Amino acid sequence: MANLDAILKITAKGDASGLAGLSAGIKGIEKAGEQANRALGGIGNILGSVTGGVLALGAGLSAAGVASFAKSAIDAADNLRDMSQRTGVSVEMLSKFEKAAAMGGTSIEVVSKNMERLSKGLYSVNYSVNDSGNKVGPALERLGLSATNSAGKLKNADQVLLEIADKFQKMPDGVEKTALAIQLFGKAGAEIIPMLNEGRQAIEGLGATMTTDFANKADAFNDSLAATQIVFGQIGMAIADQLLPYLSSAVDWISRVGIGFRDYIVANKEPIRQTIETIGRVGAALAPWVLGLGLVVTGYKLLTEALKAAAIAKAALTALTGPAGWAKLALAAGATAGAVWAINEATKGAGDSTAA
Repeated sequence: MANLDAILKITAKGDASGLAGLSAGIKGIEKAGEQANRALGGIGNILGSVTGGVLALGAGLSAAGVASFAKSAIDAADNLRDMSQRTGVSVEMLSKFEKAAAMGGTSIEVVSKNMERLSKGLYSVNYSVNDSGNKVGPALERLGLSATNSAGKLKNADQVLLEIADKFQKMPDGVEKTALAIQLFGKAGAEIIPMLNEGRQAIEGLGATMTTDFANKADAFNDSLAATQIVFGQIGMAIADQLLPYLSSAVDWISRVGIGFRDYIVANKEPIRQTIETIGRVGAALAPWVLGLGLVVTGYKLLTEALKAAAIAKAALTALTGPAGWAKLALAAGATAGAVWAINEATKGAGDSTAA
């Protein structure tokens, strides 16, 4: 509406202020147009990203992608089952430790190794095993923890690990915490301090991504797959066993042919050398004749072309007798020059188009 008023003022009064208002209004419209273009461009980028994500999802959901994803999950579950047997910790609890380890910048493999060392230390403490390198007992005493429960039964490594996490959560980071972690878990104990600092409640509150039942099924599947691979390997060996005599015979025959050819060359190296030298001398002797023949052929072609050019020139001079003939010559020269210019321009344009 402001722009319309400016236009009316220009029409009625023709003053300079009306022109200024119109100019400002036009600039405002241009600015709004630029903002709209940028906004549309942003929407286009978003749509492009969404489209790319949908395509990637589609690729992931393909038959091969689904099969690969399923096999990865099966292998992960089988791995946790084996880890459960090594540590005595349930698959469900290990899957929680796996999440906590990832958030703490480490891996479930590191946590598993540390729990194995902790289990060894707890056993030594409980059964008074003479292990001079075991420092788990003093570390537990420093934290106010015990290797056994109220009934005097040895605790599982995951239970003690969670109790240590509660203690570490309340301790300041520093030399003492690092030293205690190394005493409890060994040299790699410091690696799981960030996970332990989360505390027992946070770790236990994580959802389990794997169950014992699924892990058992995954282990059975991988065992069956391994057995199938063994069977097919045996089939391959049986086939190879039948083929080996024939393959050996073929290889022996090729070897004998090679040996015979080698022996023939060695035994007849002088005649072979003389034959090669003779062929070389014949070629050298024939070379000048071949070159001369080539020159003769080339000269004949040049003579033929020269005679053709002379005939054309004679016909042209015959047709150009008198002023009318010279006019024809000038016209032909002009046409030729124009054709040459047109060809050059067309070639230049084709070159520019090809470069573009």
